[in-house]
Amino acid sequence: MRKVIVVLAVFAFCMVLGQISSMAVCPVTGVYASDWGDVQLTEKGKMVTGTWQKGTVSGMRLGNTIHYIWYEGTVMGGKGVWTISPDCRTLTGPWGHGNSETGGGNWNLTKK
Repeated sequence: MRKVIVVLAVFAFCMVLGQISSMAVCPVTGVYASDWGDVQLTEKGKMVTGTWQKGTVSGMRLGNTIHYIWYEGTVMGGKGVWTISPDCRTLTGPWGHGNSETGGGNWNLTKK
């Protein structure tokens, strides 16, 4: 039983370490071409903020996923989720209206 606990603890540690190292390997700060015009993103710790042609985005990064809220002007439009590609060049995922992260379509970004 003790060996099982040790193995699980090592596995959990490796999972956390993998998420931390993937954030360092794939920083998202930069300018992206997207379905909705250029997007400028800035990453500070787990926080990701940015601007797009009609407003702003603000979100939190967890590993290779960014959960964000998008704003049109100063009004919250909805939420979304981007997944960072293994080559660190693209962010892809759905967006939604209001409190939904889906239902509006996809918002795909490619680093310039």
